[in-house]
Amino acid sequence: MNKKLTGMIGKTFLYLGHQYVIKGLDEVEEDLYEVKTDKRTMRMSSADLRKEFLPVHTNGKENLALVKTINESLAMKDLGVTLMETLDKVKANPKYIEQARAINETAKTMIELGKLQLEIIKTVREV
Repeated sequence: MNKKLTGMIGKTFLYLGHQYVIKGLDEVEEDLYEVKTDKRTMRMSSADLRKEFLPVHTNGKENLALVKTINESLAMKDLGVTLMETLDKVKANPKYIEQARAINETAKTMIELGKLQLEIIKTVREV
């Protein structure tokens, strides 16, 4: 196991929007690891482990901006619900089209903001 992976043990990470503390790593096959966390155990490759687990602590200081950005990005799921509701309203009443256009423009802005947040996360991970 390489030093980067062993260095993850005991640290806090975000994985799929939830915080996990990595308690242990065991190589079960070549490049397949059993990841033991404070919440569950999972298996993944070293590449996926390094890519999917985002650090919450940097130099002993909690990176709250990163946590907040990711949690806000999860709100994008609500955007899909809103857009589907808007589509249903337009189908029911064509007079709603102008409001739907405004909602669509706002949704586009939110999507662009989400893309920017992902780029920020990637940049922070590289530092």
